[in-house]
Amino acid sequence: MNQPGDPWFLGGTAGGSSETATNGTFHPTANPFLHSIASAVTTPAPKVGKPPSIYLAFGSLLVAAVLSVVSGVVEVLSILGAQRRANRLLAVDTTGRAAELGGGYVDGTATGLMWVVVGLSVVFAAIYVVFSVAVFKGRGWPRIAGTVLAVISLFGLLSGPIVVVTVLSGIVAVAALWVPTSRRYCEYAEGQRRIVPAHQWGYN
Repeated sequence: MNQPGDPWFLGGTAGGSSETATNGTFHPTANPFLHSIASAVTTPAPKVGKPPSIYLAFGSLLVAAVLSVVSGVVEVLSILGAQRRANRLLAVDTTGRAAELGGGYVDGTATGLMWVVVGLSVVFAAIYVVFSVAVFKGRGWPRIAGTVLAVISLFGLLSGPIVVVTVLSGIVAVAALWVPTSRRYCEYAEGQRRIVPAHQWGYN
């Protein structure tokens, strides 16, 4: 049975120093057992730098985000060009009947397509940016989610050159995240985030 003089006893003394409480919180500095726990939980591991593979994944995802915007701009310009060509063909009718009947349809269709393209470009760019930030912070979920999305995006290899480069950038990023050094760094970063702050133990 613990006695008040036992240094492991919460209310005892250690080295002539008594355990005190402030605002109902005991300070572990006067108790060697609690002191060892607080030190182990609140002391961070040595700082570990990001491996090159993490920077490669981060950069590849940013490239993919930029290319998503560029692809959207190219598609919008293409739609505008098709709209102008269609309107010129309608203008060939000297009676103006064709332009009257088809002009509104052409303009409405072009506007709708441009909004869809812009919306998709923004969404894809935002997704790539979110993934890149998570990768830079050492999160583990982009490796799994990115693998699934990379498989789905393989259909993009049948598209134009900009989309192909975008897809390949995403694949490079996912491959870099599966490198052992990247996986170990993500595990280290996750462990660092689980460290209990010292103030929660009343230990400073």
